[in-house]
Amino acid sequence: MYRFAIVGVGPKGTYALERLLAGLANQRSHDEVEIDLFEASGFFGSGQIYSPLNPDYLLLNYSADNVDMWSNRGRNDSGVSWTPTLLEWLNQTLAASYTGDDFVPRQLVGRYLHDGFEDLVFSAPPTVTIRIFPASSTSAVSLKHGKFRLQSPGRAPARRVDYDRVLLSTGHQFRSSSESLFSSDREVSSVFPVQQLDKVTPGTSVAVRGLGLTFIDCVLALTEGRGGTFIKKENGSYHYRPSGKEPSTILPYSRSGDLMTTRAPSSRRFISDAVDAPLLEMADAQSGRQVDFESEVLPLIRSALAKFPGHPQPPSFPKQPRDHHARCVATLRNDLADITFQRIAANRPSVWSKAAPGFRRLYEFGGLTPSSHREFDRKWSGILSRQSFGPPPENAEKLLALTGAGILRFDFSRSPRVESTKEGFALSSDNESTKAHYHINATIPGNRGDTPSLSPLYRSLLESGAGQLFRNGDYSPGCLKIDREGQLIAANGSRSPIHLYGTPTEGIVFDNDTLSRDANNFADSWADACLSYINSHTHVCAA
Repeated sequence: MYRFAIVGVGPKGTYALERLLAGLANQRSHDEVEIDLFEASGFFGSGQIYSPLNPDYLLLNYSADNVDMWSNRGRNDSGVSWTPTLLEWLNQTLAASYTGDDFVPRQLVGRYLHDGFEDLVFSAPPTVTIRIFPASSTSAVSLKHGKFRLQSPGRAPARRVDYDRVLLSTGHQFRSSSESLFSSDREVSSVFPVQQLDKVTPGTSVAVRGLGLTFIDCVLALTEGRGGTFIKKENGSYHYRPSGKEPSTILPYSRSGDLMTTRAPSSRRFISDAVDAPLLEMADAQSGRQVDFESEVLPLIRSALAKFPGHPQPPSFPKQPRDHHARCVATLRNDLADITFQRIAANRPSVWSKAAPGFRRLYEFGGLTPSSHREFDRKWSGILSRQSFGPPPENAEKLLALTGAGILRFDFSRSPRVESTKEGFALSSDNESTKAHYHINATIPGNRGDTPSLSPLYRSLLESGAGQLFRNGDYSPGCLKIDREGQLIAANGSRSPIHLYGTPTEGIVFDNDTLSRDANNFADSWADACLSYINSHTHVCAA
């Protein structure tokens, strides 16, 4: 019997399972295969972020027509007869009338992914046994005969299992879970699952670290999630009606103080697919030469952005807290007006997303110079993501409504000093200060380039010599080294039976969109490696 394992069976792990089952079905082998699936959240197919139990107000941040969980390499090869896109699934399963422009609730995406996962398990070849374990894996032990044994807490296999090939696609569990910033009992160290926010009592003030998509989820959970209602006006804007259970004030902040640019629906973006052509040409001519992002790539991005002029920004960030608030409110209003009136500026967020395929080729496997790689990861990646991968218009309208209700305030949005006090927390900036009863960390931990930032599973691979940190000259982005097939490179330079896919590869590759099947696709190569292993050992046994 051949044994394989996938640790992290959200979207990426499910895509890999589909490819392996497709290969096994086409191979028509009589060899027995056992596949063990580990998913810490228990939500197989979707993972935590797209959990079918998520509330409806947590929306996908791009249009429904962009989501398709099935491979174009052989759409029905796995044996599943109906392989719909998200839009097809929504309208046929729910008898709904969604359009490609709709930003649908993430829980519906989760139900779509989970249905596909169940269909895969049900349609598996008769020689394949699939076992599921709602547990994480805390370490991987290398065995002398080239196999790996996983160790898991909680509900794990009742017997020891030695795996021939393992895929790690653990998403944001790659890094250690969010740690306390202040060691305070009034602190919430992570937004998900949103039930953790129940600690925040009604009528209190809350400081929120982060101004990204997780911040928006946090704000909606504290308001709409507590019974507050957004009433839509004739002009499309919202009025917020409080429930009395929400905080009195929400005070978000980040280093930059900048909100993400609101994202237009697909049909309202008018931008050529040729935006990435200069980057693809540069990649074709790269021939092993490392590229400098700021001097070679950034001018091309700026040239493309110049075709879609936006709103002028003040020469410097406003100093007075009340001006910080006014600046953020103006940003939301301008973004929404651009989309509503189909102004040319509404295309700006699409420039970087259109350029991403070409840039991925330049970035991958140390394609940037070490100093440029470091600068891009620490500075430009965040700036460009804020401009390109922001919230849907509905969520931006809700943020505006909360500012109108006096609940959401951006007065201390840019790099305030935050200190823990006996009463809670103090925020101060430019000789002005305020207090907050609670503090919520609405950021996702990033690579720090050091071993302690890794979760126990990945740290065990380093400590055992089964893996090594990836380095680009004197810079390490904090991920483990893999080859171009996603296979882990051991400390001695040999290839390990473990493969990585998705978030664990960030820093070696760029733009690991959770729902994308095409970007940095290591699912196919892992499945091919499993099939090659079976074929090579079957021939040995037959001989």
